[in-house]
Amino acid sequence: MKLVFILVCSALGTVSAEECTTNNGEVGTCTTLLECPIIFAALANPNKSAIDILDKHFCKPGKRDMVCCTKSSSKRPHIQHSIPNISNRLYCGLQHSDDYFHPINEVSIYEFPWLALIILHVNDKDETRSFAICSGTLINERYVLTSTDCLIKHNNDRISVRLGKFRTEDKSRADCVENKMYNTSECSDSAEYEVAKRILHPHRIGFTYNNNIALLRLAKNVQYSDAIRPICLRESDYPNSPTIGSTLFLSGWNDQFFVKGNTTKRKISTTLISNEQCSALLRTTITSYNICTANRRANTESQCYLDKGGPLVFSYKNQWFLEGVLSEFSGRCDNTVPLIFMRVSQYLEWIYDSMQE
Repeated sequence: MKLVFILVCSALGTVSAEECTTNNGEVGTCTTLLECPIIFAALANPNKSAIDILDKHFCKPGKRDMVCCTKSSSKRPHIQHSIPNISNRLYCGLQHSDDYFHPINEVSIYEFPWLALIILHVNDKDETRSFAICSGTLINERYVLTSTDCLIKHNNDRISVRLGKFRTEDKSRADCVENKMYNTSECSDSAEYEVAKRILHPHRIGFTYNNNIALLRLAKNVQYSDAIRPICLRESDYPNSPTIGSTLFLSGWNDQFFVKGNTTKRKISTTLISNEQCSALLRTTITSYNICTANRRANTESQCYLDKGGPLVFSYKNQWFLEGVLSEFSGRCDNTVPLIFMRVSQYLEWIYDSMQE
């Protein structure tokens, strides 16, 4: 998508809005990004050669929430995603735990094998301290998807990705659990990969819930196993997409600040709600680049077992798809506040382009 404007902003005296003129003579006004869908869409999936141009669309120096918007650019665009498939459907979204029965409320050691633990390594005097800062999702043998907010404060710090872990406190490669139903033990080997490159979305809009998405390129290819597999990404027009009221799942360990002591992988079932309902509950603007869920049960602590950057997933014919990346949650454990995710299908162009760099 290319969007080229040369902006000339001029003050309107006592009028609060500012007038701007494009290179083809169209007159517009400096307005918020949320009120200018076509520029908002271009910022979400910027063409590599257009990023610098898009930066010039901001009307006021230092204010990245105001853009020049004409009548034609204020119309909501219909965007067609015409990019090659990122996922290999032969092995993405498959998990060994779907092959046998296990209690729905318990997490199998092989369940959610795409779940990644993002580890920060900090030099402290003569030793290096390592601790988890966020979750992510393995989308192929070289890339992990997470949120920009997880990484933005750690630009110069060493970061690695740990895959295949069930218990975070276990420093050994192998995690083992007892399967009481079958009277056997199940073990999974984990692996840790250095991060070769961090790709943060270039237009993270801090005052909204939008563009909070990032990629991590690993230093070498991931070796797949029952405990380590990628998830599938779906096109926005996929015929079996979740609908309002659908049940989706989150997985993670916990937000370290709110829940002390939990180190075992958890899962939560949650219900897709409309963006209109989400906006009303949160009293803020929720765009088509977001997706919101609300838990069915209140007054439980399940909402605390979340990690920013973690995946929101759904299953269709025993193949799992990534629907969202956790962007924001209140940290409250009463489940009364919706969870806000980045809608991954809206960012497929940016994801694909970023993987080609």
